Amino acid sequence: MILYPWLSQLHTDLVSKQQRQLVVVEGDSDWLKETLSRLKKDILVSDQSNWLFYADESDDSAQVNGKNFRQYLGTEYQGVMFTSEQFNAEAIAALSGVLTIGGVVIVPKLIEQDGHSSLFMERFYQLALAQEEVIVVTQGQALPKLSLEALPEIETASFAYHSITQDQQEAVEAIMKVATGRRRRPLVLTADRGRGKSSALALACMALQSQQDTPLEVVITAPHVNAVSTFFKLLYKHLDITPSEKSNPTIEVPGLRISFMAVDQILAQRPTVNLLLIDEAAGIPVYLLKKLLSHYARVVFASTIHGYEGAGRGFTGKFFGYLREQYSGWQHYSMHTPIRWRHEDALEQFIYRAFLLDADIKTVGYDTELPAELHCLSVETLVRKEDILKQVFSMLVIAHYQTSPSDLQLLLDNPQAKLFVYRQGEQILAVAFVLIEGSNNTVSLTAISEGKRRAASQFLPQSLLTHLGHKEAFDYRYWRIMRIAVHPDIQSKGVGSEFVDKICQQAEREGVEFVGSSFGANASLVNFWHQSSFALARLGFTRDKSSGEHSALMLKPMTLAAERFFKQIHTNFYKQFLYLLTLEYADLQCKLVWQILHRMPLEYVPALTKSDRQAVEDFTSKRRQLSPCSYGLRHWLIHHCQHDYHNDMAPLIARLLQRKAIEDIATAFDFTGRKAVITAFINYIEEQAE
Repeated sequence: MILYPWLSQLHTDLVSKQQRQLVVVEGDSDWLKETLSRLKKDILVSDQSNWLFYADESDDSAQVNGKNFRQYLGTEYQGVMFTSEQFNAEAIAALSGVLTIGGVVIVPKLIEQDGHSSLFMERFYQLALAQEEVIVVTQGQALPKLSLEALPEIETASFAYHSITQDQQEAVEAIMKVATGRRRRPLVLTADRGRGKSSALALACMALQSQQDTPLEVVITAPHVNAVSTFFKLLYKHLDITPSEKSNPTIEVPGLRISFMAVDQILAQRPTVNLLLIDEAAGIPVYLLKKLLSHYARVVFASTIHGYEGAGRGFTGKFFGYLREQYSGWQHYSMHTPIRWRHEDALEQFIYRAFLLDADIKTVGYDTELPAELHCLSVETLVRKEDILKQVFSMLVIAHYQTSPSDLQLLLDNPQAKLFVYRQGEQILAVAFVLIEGSNNTVSLTAISEGKRRAASQFLPQSLLTHLGHKEAFDYRYWRIMRIAVHPDIQSKGVGSEFVDKICQQAEREGVEFVGSSFGANASLVNFWHQSSFALARLGFTRDKSSGEHSALMLKPMTLAAERFFKQIHTNFYKQFLYLLTLEYADLQCKLVWQILHRMPLEYVPALTKSDRQAVEDFTSKRRQLSPCSYGLRHWLIHHCQHDYHNDMAPLIARLLQRKAIEDIATAFDFTGRKAVITAFINYIEEQAE
């Protein structure tokens, strides 16, 4: 079957209809490989270079694969063809967004995933076949007739600043206001894909160029330089300049200089700029966004709001909360009108539905007087009842910045997955995604401990073996709470802790020996798990690339044998923690350090000697300076962490436990200098020692 002439006609028809299309190709394995390979060659021979070809990582000729597809977000292409034998939900969802009007996504119909039947793919294909706008090409059958009728031309209005929609013009004006208005009033620009937010950033720069008396210095950053290709292409076009060949593009014209810099470069070099633009901000850890905000007075954040291009709505929840607390004058503008494709685009609607990306949850009421019940939903129920699947997955999307279509695929296809809901009547109050791990005698412990292989779906025991050296970890059965979400309407009411307790009770009934979780550690999250009697087993040495936080592993033993094993783990953790504070955890949040020490069993707390007490007294009475008293003060502070947290503890933790330089502490905590830091130490210790 020769597809290329038919595909060319399809593209022409789609352009006339101002639509984009999903094409599913079905047939046996050999036929699929031959047909798609021929089509790829025909596309390349025809000089249609504006196509992306996605294949398995083992395919050396692969242009795009599971590791690098995110680099293409924010770019524009005419078509995307998938030839991989693995169905990558996240890649399909993400790359569909790079297509312009007339664009086509070609996906082979895969019968199995990793040799097993797939409920996820079965659901995907059922939805595709049920939608008229999806075209199916079948082996041995004639090619579908193309009967797309051209739609009337959309009447184009005239908008300022070369804008294409009213949305875009208003976004440009909001960006310009950040550059010219009052300082410290950041703007967050959000949109679904294809709404022209990246172009709005470029148009605003051009508009500002003509209004400045002095040259405007702009720096733009993003998770990857490819994400700003649309931004620079528009500038090259309107400013009539030759595209930059540099890996980090720079534009310099009279009155305007724009440079791309990676986030780490900006934080290291601290360039002087009039305006900082951050595109696809949801793909950058929130702690880095906070650092950028603290250094620059005029900042615009632009982000796609769905999970496949970053943190999605979880990002807006977390980051917006911070902005509300710290920046009273911050602004949010949301763009709705599509630019890259027509409103109600068939491909966009199908992708949203198939991967549940249009996160939206019903409001709920919670009656503390009525009981709530734990339910475990089977995958068959979820596939059969689309409304329930959408409701529970939407709750996970809104609560967790890392939730993506691959989680939906894991939920429906992994036989070791469980989905728990906490219900009050018909209302779903909370959702938890749990994976069964451990009790596996088939894994090679030697190969895992030597780093030669990884065991699938064995995160907890594998971590205990590879990081802590416990080979017996695989002898125990675990439930790992991979995701947990409480409905936003009823958070901070104890529902989450109650839900976790119910899950642990169910685990105990089913003979599970450990319930655990791993997450980006901060003081409030660690406290949440502490409240349900979980304890720290490990704290990672490096920051998680998504959350920017150190990864914490917390466990709750459910049997006496598990308790004996966990005592070794817990003891070793606290024995090492104080030592590692100055080496691996020097950048840990001070409140998190307090939270960990606050829960330290008393038998691990070093004794407070007479000499230590004398050091405290000598320092506060100014008989001796800080350094000679530091050892005794350190012991006093460890004991003092058993008390409630106070913000004034933080500088002391940074100096005495993490051994940061006084000058760095002065900068971080807004002291005027060394003398002010020492005075604050004396005042706090004196007050607490009374």
